[in-house]
Amino acid sequence: RAVLAHEMAHYSCQHTRLSPMVYRGTETLVRLLQATSRRPVTGPVLKGYATLYFRVSQSGNRQQELEADELAAAVAGASGMVSALEKLPWIDESWSYFVSRFLGPGQEVGLLPEGLWSTYAALASHPERQDEARALLLAMPDRKTQAYDSHPAPAQRIAALSRLRDTVEPDDRPAVALLTNAGGVSRRFDDLIAHGSECEL
Repeated sequence: RAVLAHEMAHYSCQHTRLSPMVYRGTETLVRLLQATSRRPVTGPVLKGYATLYFRVSQSGNRQQELEADELAAAVAGASGMVSALEKLPWIDESWSYFVSRFLGPGQEVGLLPEGLWSTYAALASHPERQDEARALLLAMPDRKTQAYDSHPAPAQRIAALSRLRDTVEPDDRPAVALLTNAGGVSRRFDDLIAHGSECEL
């Protein structure tokens, strides 16, 4: 619920209004940098401009993430948003493992079992892998925000949320409880993966 509220907050706060323009600017600058990297005059000048552009645009992106976190906390509770952020490193790590060890090889030979999402969920929640999840959670404070990061470091976001007053009753139901057709969504997910869609969250 908190994650959905966060994503919808980007629309409510009109963060997406300039996103296409910023994205196109980034893509254009990357192509120009590649094309002019060996030119003695235009290359360094463009690189300096691109450095400023990337720093300013990513700083704006990070501020928008904090604003979306705050609105999500108002809707789903600060503790719910913190809980979601604490789970993200393990979700990212376990999904990458699942893709490289199971999905990738299965896609290459055209053999994918049904129930991919439930299979991944079983892997991510398996007791034998919880030590890895706890290790990632403990390492979270060591991750610092960098100048070119599009999102603040999780520890920074959690610290900001911890300063908010939590006025929403915690909802401990699994996210799937929000779906009215969980089975259909799961089958749609399997179909997208089976037909070669990007295996990214």
